[in-house]
Amino acid sequence: QFEHMRRQIAVAEKRAAAEGSQEAKDLVTQLREQLHRRELEVASSRCEREPDNVQLKFELGVALKKAGNFPEAEKTLMEVRQNAKFKAAATIELGECLQQQQKYSNALQFYNRAIELTEHSGEELRKLALYRAGVLALGLRQIDAGLRHLKAVLKLDPKYKDTKARLDKITKARHKG
Repeated sequence: QFEHMRRQIAVAEKRAAAEGSQEAKDLVTQLREQLHRRELEVASSRCEREPDNVQLKFELGVALKKAGNFPEAEKTLMEVRQNAKFKAAATIELGECLQQQQKYSNALQFYNRAIELTEHSGEELRKLALYRAGVLALGLRQIDAGLRHLKAVLKLDPKYKDTKARLDKITKARHKG
């Protein structure tokens, strides 16, 4: 069911990109919201059936975040952080919740903590933590920290998201300034 919904979103995104109409863009937004609501419903019911399952609780926290219920997502993800296996991932998700609520300095603290937590673990989580911290630090005008984080991402994966383009843009701006 989720795969079908994701395919619908992909088709709608292509149509919106080709047409550029507001109607097509609105359809993409509407389909995404439907997907997020359905994911939240499923995650909630699974969590009710297995309240001690940390994986399901983590999925619920992510679903709450996607649905825009940041306070509940924070509460759920803070619980999940108590489990060592999910601590780094939950910390990144918490940073994203805080960032969405415009609590930027707190979000950056969570991203930095996630960087520490991923030092000797999963590379994908580490790249994401470094990227989020780098982008947010740049947005907060903490240029040196932002550059340091994004350069670390580039070392791990030269093709990660738009990291190289962001670094090039900052470098050009610094040379002009």
